[in-house]
This record gives sequence, structure tokens and C-alpha cells, in this order.
Amino acid sequence: MKTLLVVLFGLIGGYVFGIVLSEIVGIVSFLLFDRPVGIKYFPFVLAALCAVVGVVAVRRRTGSAK
Repeated sequence: MKTLLVVLFGLIGGYVFGIVLSEIVGIVSFLLFDRPVGIKYFPFVLAALCAVVGVVAVRRRTGSAK
């Protein structure tokens, strides 16, 4: 149950953080290069990465990683 919560929070948090980071990259690139540059599917990749990192961190902390 704890792992499921960590995965859900990782997915949601990573997705939101990915959107924010993608928008910041777009704004900075628009200011520097006069055209927005973005990273396609970045929120989805970051959401999956955060979910995996969260599960690894919880398993390492509880000692159930073998």
C-alpha cells in the first residue's frame, strides 16, 4: 500500500514538475532565441522517473531492497 502511494505521488508530482520545468525552458528560450523551444513528452518522462526514484528510495530506506 505504501509503495502504491509513493508511485501515485511520484507520478503526480513528477508530471506537475515536468510541466513547470518545460514552461520555464520555453520562456527562457523565447527570451534568448526569440522562439519557444520545448522538450516533447518531458512531463511524462519526468513523472515516470520520479515514480521509479520514489520506489527505490522507499525500498532502500526500509531495507527491503536485496
